[in-house]
Amino acid sequence: MSKVVYKSRVAFTLLELLIVILLISIFYYLVSASFKRDKKSNQRVLTIKNIKDYPLKKLSTKGAELICLNRCQNCFIYDYSIGKTIDIKSSLPKKLKAYILNSNSEAVQIKFGRLHDNPICLRYRYYPNGSSSEMIIEDKDTYYYIPSYFGKTEQYSSLLDAVNRAKWIDGKFTDKSDYY
Repeated sequence: MSKVVYKSRVAFTLLELLIVILLISIFYYLVSASFKRDKKSNQRVLTIKNIKDYPLKKLSTKGAELICLNRCQNCFIYDYSIGKTIDIKSSLPKKLKAYILNSNSEAVQIKFGRLHDNPICLRYRYYPNGSSSEMIIEDKDTYYYIPSYFGKTEQYSSLLDAVNRAKWIDGKFTDKSDYY
C-alpha cells in the first residue's frame, strides 16, 4: 500500500488571487455606480435657484421649454429639435407667481393658461444660443430674479428690489424700451 502524503498549503495560487481581485473589482464597480447614480439624481431636482442652468446639457439646436403643471408638481422639458418631452423631478413651491417687465419697466404677473386642461404653473424658455426667459419668480416673501443671458438667479426680499435689478443694465438703471 502506498501512503498518501498531504502537504500543507502556505500560499494562494495565482488563479485564486485573480478570482478574488475580479470579485472585488465587480463589487467596487457596482457600489461606485450606485453612488454616482444617486449623486446625479440629487442634482436633477429642479428648484428656483437652478432653473436657469437646469437643462443646459440637454439643449438642442432648436431650444427647449420647461413647463410645470398642477401647482408645479409635474414638470417636463419639451425639446423642440426631437419633439419629445423629458420628465423631471421638481421641488418648486406650489404657489409661485411669475412676473416679466413690460415696456414701462413695471412688473406684470404672467398668466400661463392651461395645457390639456391642466393649469400651467410655470413656463420657461431656453434658447439654443444660451439665453433664456427673463423673469422674476415670487415664492411667499422671497423674489428671485432670473436673468436672460449671463449670471445666476438672484434672491431679493421685495418685488421692487428685483424689478430694479432687472432694469440695471451696463452699470446704470435703464428703461427697457431704451435697451431694445
